[in-house]
Amino acid sequence: MAKGINPVKRISKKEIKEDKLVTTYFEARNYWKQNYLNILKIGGAVLALIILVSFWTSSKRSSEYTASYELGIAMMKSSQGNPAIAADELEQVADRFSGTAAGNEALLFVAQTKRLADQNEEALAAYETYIKKGRKDDYLYPAALLGRAACLEDMGNFETAAEVYLAAASANRDLFVAPRFHVDAARCFRLAGLAEKAKQNAQYVLDNYPDSPFAQEAEKESKRFLGL
Repeated sequence: MAKGINPVKRISKKEIKEDKLVTTYFEARNYWKQNYLNILKIGGAVLALIILVSFWTSSKRSSEYTASYELGIAMMKSSQGNPAIAADELEQVADRFSGTAAGNEALLFVAQTKRLADQNEEALAAYETYIKKGRKDDYLYPAALLGRAACLEDMGNFETAAEVYLAAASANRDLFVAPRFHVDAARCFRLAGLAEKAKQNAQYVLDNYPDSPFAQEAEKESKRFLGL
């Protein structure tokens, strides 16, 4: 071989697949960034953040790797089709890779897609399935609780929704949106006619998070108690 000429490096199938995964990850991240308003409808930016973190830090085992790749593909397809088709794609990933981190994440995406399609009963079932399968220390656990609470609230089950919002707040109190869950709980308790519990949760935010962006919402909620 002539001096000064470096040999051509062969690219392995593994490297190609890893490159596809990286590309898919960043495409998925860009999709969420561009569609955050829809994400906000089902629980806020916290859902987007913890899903992306969990997606990128999934296990290196072969099944986990493949599941993460397939989930990324399904995510991209879900941005291009109608909600019913998107949910079907994600359900296939959840079924094929049941027991993996990405398979469980797919359940949460199924729930999200159903919710965006105003199919609250189906979304609620998907959230509850994830909650049963998931671990309480998982990144996505608070998001699943939040989604479940939002479904229950939309269905008029206000007292149960309030309790689930509180469970979401307790699941990870380090989340910057944890105070917001107490505001949500206060609203639902108020709608359920439980004035004292509503006041307690709004006051909790005012006392413990006076400088948070949610304190103003808690103050507004407090003023509504006069109408109970």
